[in-house]
Amino acid sequence: MARFNRFLQISLLGTILFSLLAAWRRRSKSGASNPVVQHTVDKPASDVLAYWTPEKMRQAEGARMPQVTAPDQHKDHPHKPRS
Repeated sequence: MARFNRFLQISLLGTILFSLLAAWRRRSKSGASNPVVQHTVDKPASDVLAYWTPEKMRQAEGARMPQVTAPDQHKDHPHKPRS
């Protein structure tokens, strides 16, 4: 029984260490190509509401969005047989 408890303790410790290592590696890799841009907002909300009048909202243009190419949705794809 003591051997089994020791085995469980070592297995648990190994799992925890492996999880921490995987999380650390993932976090260190994500910083290089992180597409999220952060910035601080230093204007009060009242200034923004005063700026965006109904006339400016009507004349506003949308931001350019990335173009995503998706496979043709109407194409008949062959199905793999289930085994």
